[in-house]
Amino acid sequence: MNRLAHTRHGRILAALLLLTLLLAFALRVYHLDGQSMWSDEGLSLYRIQQPLGRIFQNVITVDGFDTRDTNPPFYFLLLHGWATLTGETIFALRYGGVLLALLAVPLMYQIGYVGGGRWVGLTAAFLLAISPFHVWQTQDLRNYGLLITLNLLAFYALWRWGQGGQRPWHWLLVWLGATLLATYTHYFGFFMLAYGLAGLVYLSLVRWGGNLRFLWRSRWVWGGAAVALLLLIPAVFIGLERFRAGQQVDFYYIPLPDVLHHALSAFAIGLSRTLVHPWAQIAPSLALVLVGVWGASRRTAPTAVLLVGYLFLPLGLLQFLSLFNPLYNGTRHLLIGLPPFLLLAALGLAGPLPRWIRPATAVFAVIAVALQLNHLHTQFTNPQFIRDDVRGAAEYLNQHAHPDDLIILHDTLIGFTFDYYYEGAAPWRAIPLYPNLDPAQATAELQTAGATATSRIWFLTEPTPRTGFPRTALAEWAQAHWPLVFAQQFPAMWLPVRLEAYLPNPVVTAVPPTATAVDEHFGNTLTFHAQEFPTTIHAGQTAWWTTYWSTTAALTPPYTLSLRIQDETGHVWFQNDGTLSPAFAPDQWPNAALVRFDQPLAVPASLPAGDYAIVVRLLDAQNQSLPNATGLIDIPLGQVTVRGSSAASQPDLSTLPPLTGQAQDMGPLTLLGVQPPQGELRPGHLLSLPLFWQADRAPTADYQVRLQMLNAAGQTLAENISPISRASYPTSQWPAGAVVQGVATLAIPTTAATDAVHLQVTLLDMAGTPVGQPVPLDTPLAITPWPLLAELPPVPIPHTADFGTPPLIHLHGYDLPQTAHAGEGLALTLFWQSLADITGNYVVFVHLTDADGNVVAQADGVPLNGVRLTVSWRTAEFLVDGRQLYLPADLPAGDYDLWVGFFDPETGIRLPTSGAGADPANGRVRFGSLTLLP
Repeated sequence: MNRLAHTRHGRILAALLLLTLLLAFALRVYHLDGQSMWSDEGLSLYRIQQPLGRIFQNVITVDGFDTRDTNPPFYFLLLHGWATLTGETIFALRYGGVLLALLAVPLMYQIGYVGGGRWVGLTAAFLLAISPFHVWQTQDLRNYGLLITLNLLAFYALWRWGQGGQRPWHWLLVWLGATLLATYTHYFGFFMLAYGLAGLVYLSLVRWGGNLRFLWRSRWVWGGAAVALLLLIPAVFIGLERFRAGQQVDFYYIPLPDVLHHALSAFAIGLSRTLVHPWAQIAPSLALVLVGVWGASRRTAPTAVLLVGYLFLPLGLLQFLSLFNPLYNGTRHLLIGLPPFLLLAALGLAGPLPRWIRPATAVFAVIAVALQLNHLHTQFTNPQFIRDDVRGAAEYLNQHAHPDDLIILHDTLIGFTFDYYYEGAAPWRAIPLYPNLDPAQATAELQTAGATATSRIWFLTEPTPRTGFPRTALAEWAQAHWPLVFAQQFPAMWLPVRLEAYLPNPVVTAVPPTATAVDEHFGNTLTFHAQEFPTTIHAGQTAWWTTYWSTTAALTPPYTLSLRIQDETGHVWFQNDGTLSPAFAPDQWPNAALVRFDQPLAVPASLPAGDYAIVVRLLDAQNQSLPNATGLIDIPLGQVTVRGSSAASQPDLSTLPPLTGQAQDMGPLTLLGVQPPQGELRPGHLLSLPLFWQADRAPTADYQVRLQMLNAAGQTLAENISPISRASYPTSQWPAGAVVQGVATLAIPTTAATDAVHLQVTLLDMAGTPVGQPVPLDTPLAITPWPLLAELPPVPIPHTADFGTPPLIHLHGYDLPQTAHAGEGLALTLFWQSLADITGNYVVFVHLTDADGNVVAQADGVPLNGVRLTVSWRTAEFLVDGRQLYLPADLPAGDYDLWVGFFDPETGIRLPTSGAGADPANGRVRFGSLTLLP
């Protein structure tokens, strides 16, 4: 019976160990290629790609200059063979390193089992399996994971040799082999060699009570020592070369208390951008370690001595040698102390301890494991844990760098990583080259590159050189001498990654054949010749817009170029404003020269998919729109197709504009929030409320949204039902996880100015049935009433007519010059009076017709420059409506008629007319005439 129970117990342990190993494997292969390689991984990639002879030589050639790598060749030899079998994808290469590092988990079990029993071994294996620190480092294409595995194997062999038993010298050979391989993996292996030698002396004293004379007489001992020394000689030279090389850039002496805090933070919780975690979070794991030391010493002193020595001696040597030459540069250099820390913690939890302490250790263990699991989640999901994103910069350049552009890397050491990801047509080079420390020479090279550039120069200004070269000299020179047209900071854990784009030579000789002609003239001086804009853009990505301009006089004041992407109703979904050609001051534009102007457009990820019109406005220093030669303000530039953001490229919600309201679940969608209205609100304004939605799952049906305006008593003052976003991009086409912007509109009624009002959003299905609960927007809106003009001002040219049945609007007259010349813009003023509270919104049209009745010019729009929808007009109110009538430059001289009327913008139906000059059949009134002079 006992035998059966023992067998069942062993099977359970074996199953738990297998599950632990599978967990460790899953955590280390999850998102394995999700992170960019950072610069040190690029150096690993270079060495793996070299012939075997070059790998043994530890040579890395940078910019034609041979440098000595301080990392020995063993890891790179293994990965070289692995790459021959699997290829050089980043997943395959990192996967090989994961397999090597994963061997540490069963070794932890075996060591724990020998030191404290099966449950200690299982606990130790589990703690290493979930260790965020170990997971992070083993997903790195570096040699630290293999180093830990070899260190554990050496420690296990040393321990087994110290226990004696049959054929103990075999374990000594295993220790020697593992230690040698560790020293050929990383020069930190020497620290474990020193620890192992000290451990051999200590265990020998324990085993033979200080009588070691027979060891000195043993030819096996002397022979083994001689062989070991011969094998170690090359590694010794590597280590000495690293130590004698002097202080490396970014390596500094760190005081011992800080190093201890860094180490305990990484061992107990995981990596941190600040390198430390609060002591309160470290305390549970540290308490388990201290209990483990106490428990081990109670059972057997050698166990405690070996584990404590394993924890402190290698790290102590690292700290001691750093007094002479700093060897510590980040927590990755502390990883060698993680295994003994976790082994001691396992002894503190599952070791042979008194029963009275077990409840406390259980509580410590639960807290410690919870903290590590939480940090694992953070490590995989928090944007702060994105490694230096050289891949992101390279992929951006893959999309946007043209063959005639030039890419410059400031830090030549990232060239190996950059070249792995970069597949574009533009050439790249490094400035300064690796051995160059002369700022004057590097600046001259940069200046020459700019002088010969025919297009953009992309400058990866960060990371900065790690050779001692002045880090900001070239970036500052570029910013002082070239127009900066783009700058983007990519995510980075340690080394910043910043990409800047410059246009060194904005003056060009001709419009390139890839550009589309525009030929719009503003005044008599400024000409918009051509533009380059992609026909398809992607939400959440950057699109580049290039325009070509010339002027024959100084631009005073400076102009702003405003590009708008709008739908078929004229609603603007995206707008980008930029100073026209910042390369030159307004009064320093080269006369008659063709100037290129580049603008990056950060297309929001929430922009709905579909086809849009592109229009451009030119604005003066007072933000007033400037018309072209024909009086047109919005210049059409064509069409663009927007591809929506996919679930795979889920946008960072922090990039959305500031939103109000809490996220609310509404069926398959979540209303993330709304963008609050800007500026003063008045009756008659068309309130446009941007709404931001996220699809929790892919919707299978289409939805619409109802926007209501409520007074303080909850009564509805106005409401409007509209598509949730663009009608061409219904919710049934949204992928799961998509973030999409919608716009709900509402005409503010006159009654809204009597009290504070609230808005309420309701999601409806296509039958009008609410989906989920209505979402009230907490912030009340203050509607400012219009000043009431109760008396009719002087009317220069009286003319009376009525519009509507019964009459709603009365025309008293107008003001307009009686004569003009072709090409002029005329100021027209119409004097209206509201005869009733108007419930509909009507648009004014003003037509100038020739003798045949053809419309040759017009000035249509919402009254009072678009700010007074007729729904806001009050009974007996007078309104002065000013508008501009632009006359075509080719309009022949003669007499023309002026017509005015109102129409419903949704149906196109005109209001009936009566009075002087009325044309009831066409819903218009002839109110005057205009004579064009030759």
